[in-house]
Amino acid sequence: KKLDENGEPILTYTNYEIMSFARIFTGFVRQLPRGNSEEIWFGRNVLDFTTIEPTYRDRFPKHDLTGGYIGDGYPLCVDLPPKMFLRKGAKYKLLGDNPRPQAFEDRQDLLNDPSIKRFVLDIDSPLREKLCNAVGDECQYDVVVTLDSNLEPFGQELLVDEPRVVQ
Repeated sequence: KKLDENGEPILTYTNYEIMSFARIFTGFVRQLPRGNSEEIWFGRNVLDFTTIEPTYRDRFPKHDLTGGYIGDGYPLCVDLPPKMFLRKGAKYKLLGDNPRPQAFEDRQDLLNDPSIKRFVLDIDSPLREKLCNAVGDECQYDVVVTLDSNLEPFGQELLVDEPRVVQ
């Protein structure tokens, strides 16, 4: 360890920290050229040449330089209040009726698992009422719904902690 003039350790880094920080940049892949907006230079896209491929990302924690992890300070999911999906600020995005929508990323082993079901809300659920946005007897689903107040759990919602997809 190197020390400063007061005998305190000087923060430095090693290959361990370099490797941890480098894992932040995983998942970048080359994009194809955009034919209508740039000069093609050796068949490469030189304007926005990379995109992130989510399945290639390193999802594990990355160490910071102070002995903790990058992102420390954010609450862990286990520390959040129960039924967060019913609390003010919970956001729901309309994914459509495709069982494998493009806007929803899931682990490959879960995609074809027949034991995984979409969560179906009870007809009298306050959450269903918010998501349905009924006009007469027809639901008029908004693309994004953010709850503006806490909702009480109803029916099957009492048995669920974290629904992934609501039908």
